[in-house]
Amino acid sequence: MEKKQWKYRIGGGLHSLAPLLVLLVVFGSVSVWLRLNNNGAFLFTMLLTIIVLVLIACSIYRFLFSKIFLGEDGFYHQTKPGNGTYYAYTEITEAWESSEDNLRGTAGSYCSFRTADGQVVKFLFTPSEAEAIDYFLMRVNGEESGADGR
Repeated sequence: MEKKQWKYRIGGGLHSLAPLLVLLVVFGSVSVWLRLNNNGAFLFTMLLTIIVLVLIACSIYRFLFSKIFLGEDGFYHQTKPGNGTYYAYTEITEAWESSEDNLRGTAGSYCSFRTADGQVVKFLFTPSEAEAIDYFLMRVNGEESGADGR
């Protein structure tokens, strides 16, 4: 990815890290306290501590490698190390916004785009990134997003 000034960044925020760090401190502290008191229940809290550590690692991974940068003439899309692709807006035939239920049963907002070769790429975005999605849709389709959920 070449160095350039990007207008927006979508994804890769560390907003989910704060609650996970609180859980890590709570479960880790209880685990240590139970272990020092020779209580066998520390195994359960240690398991919860390990799960929280895995979730923290996933959040950091997403922050470092899952990102979309929107620029004036195109955008950069990356989902894992080494697979980033730069697309010019002219290479995208259409883009749309939709919402679907996540595994937790809550609605998630997605933006999808179709490349000139027919490949459809979908990515999740948060409500705080709606302005960036409006910009993306305007650059690709020449219009702002609507609530119709195309």
